Amino acid sequence: MAAPKAGTLGQLVPELYLHQDDPRAVPSDIAENPRREQRLTGIIASVMEPIIALDERHQITLVNPAVEQMFGYGEAELLGKPISMLIPERYHEAYDAHIRNFARTKVTNCGMGGFGQIVGRRADGREFLIDASIVQSEQTGERLFTVVLRDVTQRIEAEKALQKNYELLDRIFETTHFCIVYLDRDFNVVRVNKAYAKVSGYPPAFFVGKNHFDLYPGEEVEAIFRNVVATGQPFTIYANPFQSPDHPEWGETYWDWTLHPLRGANGAVDGLLLALLDVTKRTRTAQELERKTKLAQLLESLAHAINEAKTPEDAMKICLSRLCDFGNWTVVRKNSRRGFSTI
Repeated sequence: MAAPKAGTLGQLVPELYLHQDDPRAVPSDIAENPRREQRLTGIIASVMEPIIALDERHQITLVNPAVEQMFGYGEAELLGKPISMLIPERYHEAYDAHIRNFARTKVTNCGMGGFGQIVGRRADGREFLIDASIVQSEQTGERLFTVVLRDVTQRIEAEKALQKNYELLDRIFETTHFCIVYLDRDFNVVRVNKAYAKVSGYPPAFFVGKNHFDLYPGEEVEAIFRNVVATGQPFTIYANPFQSPDHPEWGETYWDWTLHPLRGANGAVDGLLLALLDVTKRTRTAQELERKTKLAQLLESLAHAINEAKTPEDAMKICLSRLCDFGNWTVVRKNSRRGFSTI
């Protein structure tokens, strides 16, 4: 069950407080109905957020168990005491003035964050951060306040950790030797890193807002991108050949690249992260090594054929056949009567 909002609690708490203090101070249908009081008491006690009721002198008149757990005081230690006991001394004047100024307004509720995060103080003296909202009401000529609190220590720590992670990712984004592109789900560039910009020969700002496939058209690759968005499954390919439309002088280059889907809060893919690594030198080296290995095998095969052939003509035929196989060549012989024929 969702917790009642601060405005609702601001109506319930004074009602309960006045009924307990003087049953004649509230309408007879409430005073005569003990179930009403039990219901109010149960609601306030069960709410997860700490709730404090104050009188117009800012003294505590009611607390729920969550307040005791938050501050480490028992109910008896709090009732009748000023709320300032829950606040570090250096903030007493500012917070007291805040409540007084709020009381002068006709506003029924507001946050107490006008000075930034509220600082609370536990029974053992430890200080911690709180979000606080305050509700005021007037009952039988007396102004009452209800304060609803929330310990935000864990949230602040989580935000700091998240910010630290963002900073770490940003440093990785900018310093990695991988070329990285962040795209929205329609393949418009949101951001590129320095490595990508350097390889492309343009400043990072050049790419922002441009569609990836306006810059680098390719139906087959675009189909892969669309499938990643549709399925949410990443895609990786190795030594993929690529010819830059901006740099034809580079010839055919080779890239390892991975496309990762990025999901939003609703789980749907709302962006893509493209990471590329130039493996042209490595691929060309491997191709050259493979070519030399095959050539060495060919030469060894030719030498063996020459040694095994019975006649020089047989050796020539075998060598010619194997050279044609190696180079995917076709030999054409001229015939004086019939023209050309294929061997």
